[in-house]
Amino acid sequence: MSEIEGVAFPIPKLFAQRFFEGKDVFVKPATVFKELKPGMKFVIYQSHEDTGFVGEAKIKTISFADDPMDFLEKYGERLFLNEGELREYVKSQERWGWRRSNPSLP
Repeated sequence: MSEIEGVAFPIPKLFAQRFFEGKDVFVKPATVFKELKPGMKFVIYQSHEDTGFVGEAKIKTISFADDPMDFLEKYGERLFLNEGELREYVKSQERWGWRRSNPSLP
């Protein structure tokens, strides 16, 4: 197997465009984090509409949190999702495991 040089994630057009408007923090459940390192490529694959690779960035840092909502406090307006969108995303992603252990999540 060849060496991993980066990662591409499908991001709906509405959210993908935010990376070109100053939002520079991406958040998702930890699935490929073991292979990722700062300096690797992050490729934005725009999904759902006008699909395709639309941008590329360099990973600066990789952060972990037991509570995904902590990213809002840590990164604020830099996060590509607002609070409501992040809550919905967390609820839709069973891989977080957070919802099952945090019954207070709406």
